[in-house]
Amino acid sequence: MKSIALPIFIASLTCLQAVAQTPAKSKEPCGGFRAELEKMRELDQANRVMPDEVPKEEFERRWKTQKEQDALNQSRLAEIVAVIGWPKISDCGQKASSAAFLIVQHSPPDVMTRYHPMLEGAMRDGDIRKQDFALFDDRVRMNAGRPQLYGSQLRFVDKEGKRVLELWRIDDEVNVDARRAAMGLGPLAAYVARFGLTYAAPEVKQAPAKTTAAPAAGASAALPDAKEK
Repeated sequence: MKSIALPIFIASLTCLQAVAQTPAKSKEPCGGFRAELEKMRELDQANRVMPDEVPKEEFERRWKTQKEQDALNQSRLAEIVAVIGWPKISDCGQKASSAAFLIVQHSPPDVMTRYHPMLEGAMRDGDIRKQDFALFDDRVRMNAGRPQLYGSQLRFVDKEGKRVLELWRIDDEVNVDARRAAMGLGPLAAYVARFGLTYAAPEVKQAPAKTTAAPAAGASAALPDAKEK
């Protein structure tokens, strides 16, 4: 861990400084960075595996290599953003734009938080996919210890001596599938099934029916459209 802490820290500072700068826009589409971003996407995914997919020693080796590459990607992305702003789908294409998203998604929490307004604006302008922003927003919330909105984030926990996956807690969970649909995501049950989990939506609690006392003898009942005071 000590061997990778320093480059990750330096990359975080570089990202924070570059994101804070006002981009100097390039006249060339994507500033000539499209191919480089697409290659960075490949590097972002090169060594990402689940702990149960490879032996422990190989997982630790690949994870260490990936963290070092992540730090390099984060630093370089900050430099690119300082030149062209956020790599938009309309300028850079889907693959290059998604590369930028993945790199930020795998950044330290403080860097993710700093990018959040930029990505939210790009999402509203149609320059990143709603699905991508939903995952990003959930991770920012989880990093801050807050409930997620779309149910995209899971975590490993120790249960009876075993590491198992579970959903991070969800805000207003009864409406999670409605929010997912609005962002172009499928039902949560289908999503978590990909990780070998079963999900049952919480039951909607019905409010108890109100009872109205019968009017006393000689009293007149309120008209159906009368408003209660």
